[in-house]
Amino acid sequence: MDTVLITVNGQPVEVPAGLTLLEALRRQGVELPTLCHDARLTPYGGCRLCVVARRDGRPGLVPACSTPALAGMKIDTEAPEVHEARRRQLQLILLNHRMECPVCERTGDCRLQDLVFEYGGDEDRLPFDLVRRPRDESSPLIVRDPEKCILCAKCVRLCDEAQGVAAIGVVGRGLEARVTTWLDGPLECEFCGQCVDACPVAALTIPSFASALPAWQRTAVTTTCSFCSCGCELTVTSDGGERPLGVGATPDSVPNHGKLCAKGRFGWDALRHPDRLTRPLVRRGGRLVEASWDEALAVVAAGFAAARDRGEAIAAVGSTRLTTEDAYLLQRFVREALASPHVSAGVDPGVEALVAGMGEVLGAPRSTATIADLAAAGTILVLRGDPGRTHPLVKTELVTAARRGAKLLLAHPSPATLSPLAAQHLAIAPGRAEALLLSALEEIVRRRGGPGATIERADGHEAWRLGLDPYRPAAAAALVGVTPAAIGRLVDHLEAADSLVITVATGRGIPGREAGVARRAVELLAALGLLGRPGSGVLVLGEKANTQGVVLAGLDPRLGAGGRPLAPGSQPGWSASETLARAAAGEVGALYVLGQDPLGAWPAGIGACRAVENARFVVVQDPFLTDTGRAADVVLPVRCLVERDGSVVGADGVRRTIRQALTPPAGLPGDGEVVREIAARLGHTLPAGADLEAEIARACEPPRGTSGLRLTPPPAPGAPPAAGGVCLDLGPQLFHSGSTTLRSAALLGLAAPETVLLAPGDAQRLGIGRGDTVRLSAGGREVLLRAEVDETIPLGTAMALWGGDGSGAGRLVSDPARSLVAEIGRRS
Repeated sequence: MDTVLITVNGQPVEVPAGLTLLEALRRQGVELPTLCHDARLTPYGGCRLCVVARRDGRPGLVPACSTPALAGMKIDTEAPEVHEARRRQLQLILLNHRMECPVCERTGDCRLQDLVFEYGGDEDRLPFDLVRRPRDESSPLIVRDPEKCILCAKCVRLCDEAQGVAAIGVVGRGLEARVTTWLDGPLECEFCGQCVDACPVAALTIPSFASALPAWQRTAVTTTCSFCSCGCELTVTSDGGERPLGVGATPDSVPNHGKLCAKGRFGWDALRHPDRLTRPLVRRGGRLVEASWDEALAVVAAGFAAARDRGEAIAAVGSTRLTTEDAYLLQRFVREALASPHVSAGVDPGVEALVAGMGEVLGAPRSTATIADLAAAGTILVLRGDPGRTHPLVKTELVTAARRGAKLLLAHPSPATLSPLAAQHLAIAPGRAEALLLSALEEIVRRRGGPGATIERADGHEAWRLGLDPYRPAAAAALVGVTPAAIGRLVDHLEAADSLVITVATGRGIPGREAGVARRAVELLAALGLLGRPGSGVLVLGEKANTQGVVLAGLDPRLGAGGRPLAPGSQPGWSASETLARAAAGEVGALYVLGQDPLGAWPAGIGACRAVENARFVVVQDPFLTDTGRAADVVLPVRCLVERDGSVVGADGVRRTIRQALTPPAGLPGDGEVVREIAARLGHTLPAGADLEAEIARACEPPRGTSGLRLTPPPAPGAPPAAGGVCLDLGPQLFHSGSTTLRSAALLGLAAPETVLLAPGDAQRLGIGRGDTVRLSAGGREVLLRAEVDETIPLGTAMALWGGDGSGAGRLVSDPARSLVAEIGRRS
């Protein structure tokens, strides 16, 4: 590494070349005051508080944040003129800052206040009147107070450079300069809240977190967000009780580096929803009534014991919302105490992508790329969904990667926030990502005269190669929904890649076989010679927080702990779908449902209603009273989100700690505590404390190599959609995607009403105009939605954002693995 020699306060120091003075000095432990600097952003030089004095051939004051550290520089950071310059600059900043420190909600946590205490500046304020501007409370979650804004522009730059949204900007000059929105309208953005975190004063605040409790009396706990699988680190402040007084992240947080999404920032009011349970419920006389914990657990233990003793099937359906520890305890309880192999994590597409996808092709049910790999990859292929809606942190990483020069390739049907940055966007037909990859593989193999050494060493490569023939681009283009030339351009980009990360979004309602897409993504890397190369891999983006963790915990009927094969002689248990089918047929004596709502949220074709009706004994364990809970025999309330202790394993395979940051209502236990207590009442002891941690650590150990590539022949190509209908693309909304977020009033207030987007040609053909109420029907079910016409929607495709609650277009889903062809017409 090249270095340069500079002198700081009379002491020679050697620093890496290419740094600014601010960066170089901080590496030497010399802190300089700043209000506008953020290491994630381009240097701005706006606040002028980081000035230092040069003592070499070019004397004077220079801003350290935007001045490069050059060899031979002599710098004084503490000279009297430096302190005086900082004091005068603070005076100028205070000109347009309303001073109300004793009653300001940021008092004690205000960077400007700290600097004024250190350098002065408020004792002789300059004789200018404050420019009066009203507070802006027009936006639902963030209040803007222009009279406190110091024009550091960190909010503006973060919104543009880091988030890629640019919802706000600086207008005007001099004392008239101000931060505002487009045409001074309400704030219309992704509500990530980064602007609030970045603001060094109280110009941007979140009213739902408002409290008279001063900063120094609040409790702050750093924990892991458990809304999705990105695994963002966040800090929750509270008064030690149930209500958060602030949620934020610092630039040092990993993997998010200060970024959060709307769910992670604002979704915590779900914890106080009226459906939140605080006491167990037991069915008596046909209705659920409150019971003590001792009584409820006794009923559960007796019901499980009776089913076990009668030799009836017992099945548990867990959730990818569980912590790794709780999932591990659940599968051990069912397999050991209840002697049943029937344990699963529900109908979760992410689990299928890992187990039946990555596990089948590589022998390890794990992603092979990380979120950090996105920052360094030369080429990124994004499959099955817009990360701007499914995984907002990944979207921001892709924005950064594209702006530094990475080649971004998108392959999904919906209009994407990333499209303007993409080298290519293939608007494929819904559910056709696997067919696209197979077509690209066929083109690569044909261009190169063979599949390459990695594939040729794998068992079954001959059958695999023959299975590619029907996917020649000229033949498969109609199925995929793009032209052969577009597939050829995609292959051109892929063959030019020296590193490639492929993201596979998963989520309930996204059509197609996620396991097949994951398998073909690995095969694509192998055909390109990139499999196993550092910086290249497949990143499976699970919908829920612990998709990877519950698989490693063994919460799958096909696998044991660590994602390893079942013990010799063990028979795989039932999947969640098969469990419900068996229960519907009256073959299940006891059904234990944790963190899932089959009646309220699962696809209609699974038949949850008859399953819950016909199972002899049903126990639901959930923070909320769900539709399934209302039909159960016993309902056990538990902790939720950051009320828990434990860990989750993110999409990148990194295990991260959840620390309890809020007090659960009524002192509720966690899922694992309840499972352990039921096991104890059945005479079985489950591990706890250090013993449990040791077992979890072993389960989460990275694999020592893989078992080699295992190829499966491609499926036969399906037929393109029949004329007359439209392929319906379903996906989660940015602001809510499941039963927890649907209980957040803050997030529901942001979400637009569910609509169906149509291509102009389809709308004209069907006689549908903007705002018309239309009827969508498929599989004997129908829904009414408002129609919008969108020029970015491909012809023959309709798009609906699904809230994940089984309402709206989600009611049409019977088999998420199949593309959904819907009939559409105006309501008569």
